[in-house]
Amino acid sequence: MNSILEAVGLNKSYHRFALRDISFSLPEGCIIGFIGINGAGKTTTIRSLLGLTPKNSGTVKIFGLDTDTHEREIKERLEVVLGDDCFYGGLSMDEMKSIIAPAYANWQEQDYTMYMEQFDLDPAQKFQRFQRE
Repeated sequence: MNSILEAVGLNKSYHRFALRDISFSLPEGCIIGFIGINGAGKTTTIRSLLGLTPKNSGTVKIFGLDTDTHEREIKERLEVVLGDDCFYGGLSMDEMKSIIAPAYANWQEQDYTMYMEQFDLDPAQKFQRFQRE
């Protein structure tokens, strides 16, 4: 079975924390959970895999492509759901779209418009209004 994600010798160091020699692969078609105690390095690992935090060393391949040389191509194909604080509360839907859409060569404006209408969302609405209290 092909690996959809492969990390080999992934290292990332901060002042008081370090990931050391993280290696694993995820076969295509699998669903995994990434669990561990607070401070174990879950977020740092995920951020390093996605290129949101630069790794110190190691290789990461997604879809069989090296993330260092095929970052844009990989990110065009990825769908990632981040936790809290992934949107700027003071931005509107359209302002966020103007930041996100240029990152995608295949942005589908008609899909954006369709979902905005389907869910009766105001493009001028600020994200903070959607957050739970």
